[in-house]
Order: sequence, then structure tokens, then C-alpha cells
Amino acid sequence: MESFDRRHNSEKREYLRVETETPVEISYEGHSFSGTCKDLSATGLQVETPIALTLGTQLTVCIQPSDLAGKLPPLRALATVARLVPNASSDTTYGLIIDKILE
Repeated sequence: MESFDRRHNSEKREYLRVETETPVEISYEGHSFSGTCKDLSATGLQVETPIALTLGTQLTVCIQPSDLAGKLPPLRALATVARLVPNASSDTTYGLIIDKILE
């Protein structure tokens, strides 16, 4: 049975968060690098990458699930780093807020 705290926190979310393991391309300051999108919602995403980012950094993300390539356009968005979660591996997980969907 799910604990009250976990259920209570999930009920506070306004948008559904979907867990995934999808490649993401991240661009900022003229550089591009790869990462993995760990989860996605209408207002944000969580990505894992070995590249060091700082809180408040605005960047562009591009997500194209390989199984949907050619069927749907990729999701491109401006996003801001809002949270950092160091991992046991050399990668860091970042919570990003989606500022604007790009065409």
C-alpha cells in the first residue's frame, strides 16, 4: 500500500509525470551534448547527463523517441535548470522547467 506522504505529494502535481528512458539533445552556449530524459510532464522534465550545469542555466532540449521518429516531430523547448541531484554514477540528474515550446 502506498504511503500517505507519497500519495499526498503525487496528488499535489497538477500534471501527469511520465517516466521514460529517452535520448535528449541539450544545447547551450553554442555547445550540444547528449543526455537521457528520465521523466517528462507538461511543465518540466528530468534529464541525466555527465555535463555540469548550474542552477538557472537556460538551454534548449530536443527529445525524439526513436520509436516515433518520422511519425511525430521532436519536442523542442527552452528550459531552465531548477534542480540538481548528484548520482552515484558520474552523471548528474537535473530538474528542468519548460519555459517555452519551440517549433
